[in-house]
Amino acid sequence: MLEGIRNNPKDVQFNKLQKILGDAGFKERRPKGGSSHYIYYHGSLDRIVTLTKGAKRLPKYQVKDALRALKRLEVEYEKR
Repeated sequence: MLEGIRNNPKDVQFNKLQKILGDAGFKERRPKGGSSHYIYYHGSLDRIVTLTKGAKRLPKYQVKDALRALKRLEVEYEKR
């Protein structure tokens, strides 16, 4: 699944990337006050990842941000 996202970051659903981040150990902070922006953070990183829920597909820049964060962690998700 992760390789497919890397190959086509324009066609990614929120739920798929949410699962990958969760499996990699990211914690989710749900929005307050009706916002659609979900924040993901990891204790080993000094940056957050923001994903917008509600659209059919995630914006490409959000997908690329998440991929960069996963690469920093050197997550071997594909081997699972």
